[in-house]
Amino acid sequence: MQEAGSAPTAQAAQDARATGAKQRQKERDAEPYRAKKAAIDRVAELEGREELTGEELPGEEAEELAELQPRVEKRKEQTKKIDQKSRETRKDAVDLVAEVKGRGQLTKEEKEALAKLESKVEKRKEQKKRDNANKRAGKAAAADEIAKLEELEEQERLTSEQQAELDLRREIEKGAGAAVLGAAGRA
Repeated sequence: MQEAGSAPTAQAAQDARATGAKQRQKERDAEPYRAKKAAIDRVAELEGREELTGEELPGEEAEELAELQPRVEKRKEQTKKIDQKSRETRKDAVDLVAEVKGRGQLTKEEKEALAKLESKVEKRKEQKKRDNANKRAGKAAAADEIAKLEELEEQERLTSEQQAELDLRREIEKGAGAAVLGAAGRA
């Protein structure tokens, strides 16, 4: 008689193979994402350098930027469309739940479908609450960091790296404020 855990069972071996296959698939799926992310980062870097210097990029870098920009823009548009479709789908689910609840008598199948849909809607609400809480916490942490850096600036104890960080944080904050004002103007 074998002791428990002394030799792998057929099920354990199969589970290990499945886990390995899932991991390899995960790595294959991540490669295109990394490539797209690298292209986005590279475009941002090249555009930033071009904006910072106020001059056109040297030949090779200009060609690279010209090659990458359309791909990055296309990806941004695709992402926008996917996000819009997801928002519409979630809104439709909320509307459908309200509509079905208002009908009154439901069949057993309708009740089951409603329960599943309600569960999805509730999960999304909870996720949105968590996302909003994380966003608020991030904004609060950024504001705290800016306050610390501004205090050092007032005391004239800011290093050049800290000054660059403060300038960047202010620029980001200014950009976020402009985006909010722009969105309010469109509403």
